[in-house]
Amino acid sequence: MNYILVLGAQHSGTSLLTAILGGHPEIAMLNEDLKGGITNVVGKKYAGNKLIFHIQIRESFKANRFTHLLNKIARILFPKKTVVKRPFPNSEMSLEEYLELEPKIILMERDKKANIESICRREEVSKDIAKEHINKVNELENIIPDEIDVHKVDLKSLTENPQETVAKVCDFLDLEFDPEMLSATKYGYKYKNEYGNKIVQKV
Repeated sequence: MNYILVLGAQHSGTSLLTAILGGHPEIAMLNEDLKGGITNVVGKKYAGNKLIFHIQIRESFKANRFTHLLNKIARILFPKKTVVKRPFPNSEMSLEEYLELEPKIILMERDKKANIESICRREEVSKDIAKEHINKVNELENIIPDEIDVHKVDLKSLTENPQETVAKVCDFLDLEFDPEMLSATKYGYKYKNEYGNKIVQKV
């Protein structure tokens, strides 16, 4: 089995890309699976998962029942901070464990200022908290070993030139581009928004 791991900051476009990848007939995508379910997928060339750096997945630290409990307590005590300042990751697989699978990693990127503004607006947190999250994401990106295949996707390119951008992702994965991938956002509950609609309208 071949694996794909989509990683990025919160509100950087990772969910949108995940929906598009899931539209390919040879890719089975999970969206924020926290239990290691990626290794149980069968019947496709690729099994993939999408996770948010630092919030959901960290280098070696991984979630367990105790850390899940502490995160729940933190959400109750500090509801407006814990989305991007969760004390512990909630993925039960660490980045180190994912790297053992030798996945092809796709890093979702977005203009830093726009990303910070989106986090502040949608999560109702301060700019300092949003900046701290972005910095943690950058730190985790930098620890990915050189021998791991990495492809970067920019949100602006994805929304303004979806076919060209997704075709490059397919080349990275040694797959043929399927135009139906650009229609996949119609079937995701999150993507009836400006980004999903923009891509679908260009199909």
